[in-house]
Amino acid sequence: MDIFKEYAKLVGEDKVSELRAQGHVIGQIKKARHAKKMSQQKLADAIQMSKSTIARIESGVAVPNLRTLQLIADALDTPLTIQPDRRELETIR
Repeated sequence: MDIFKEYAKLVGEDKVSELRAQGHVIGQIKKARHAKKMSQQKLADAIQMSKSTIARIESGVAVPNLRTLQLIADALDTPLTIQPDRRELETIR
């Protein structure tokens, strides 16, 4: 049973694609932060936001805007690139 296919029946493929993309971005933020051995608090301090904002972004509760994503990327010393997940490309085809 593919949970994404079942959920798509309820909310539509577009919503599932959006959630997958958000999950991909969240995963990249967490991975980069952990690679830098940076706590949520240190990241929050670096971008002058609250730790709870970082926690909400990483848990998927809040969706960061482009400015916030750029601040996070700069703080993590990583480029901000927009590249769809391969599964997303397959869905589009």
